Amino acid sequence: MATLIFDFDGTLADTFFISVDVFRKLAPKGTATHDKEIEILRGMSARAVFKRIGVKWWQVPLIVYYARREVRMQIDDIKPFPGIKQVVHTLHGRGHTLLILSTNKKANIKRFLSNTGMDAYFDHVYADIGLFAKARNLRKIMREHKLGSSECYYVGDEVRDFEASEQVGMRCISVAWGYNNAKALRASHAKTIIMEPKALLTAIGK
Repeated sequence: MATLIFDFDGTLADTFFISVDVFRKLAPKGTATHDKEIEILRGMSARAVFKRIGVKWWQVPLIVYYARREVRMQIDDIKPFPGIKQVVHTLHGRGHTLLILSTNKKANIKRFLSNTGMDAYFDHVYADIGLFAKARNLRKIMREHKLGSSECYYVGDEVRDFEASEQVGMRCISVAWGYNNAKALRASHAKTIIMEPKALLTAIGK
């Protein structure tokens, strides 16, 4: 059996509408925020997005704080991606260990899991981490659970998820229904890209 570490936003929870709203509220004056631009940004890494729209690094914590707050305010309206709950249920039933690693607040994630009936499937939630601190936290999880990288998968929707997995030698399954689209994931040389939740079962195997 494997240990599967899931990202939250854009992988389990469909919070993209909140991020678009935050982007439109906080984008520097004169920045394009129409739907076509949003799709262009989905095809870029987080670092490239910040560069394109002119966000300074010192502004990133403020953006993350605002996004977390908006998720908290709208948590009861957030839905899981179609099919992901059934897949998580199946993986749990097969005996895999399921964890969550996210930049979002633990209280937000716990509320979502409770709302959607998925709280029994996940053994632990690692939350409140820095936007680009996933590699460090993946190493922490492996130490705490006494795991080798070959025993784990990280399941995430962004280029930075794949990059973090590469840094620690962990297999990554990149999902194309979240914040980054398949174009961005392919450009990052992600090794395994899936287009729908049920494909995760095949990617993991037994």
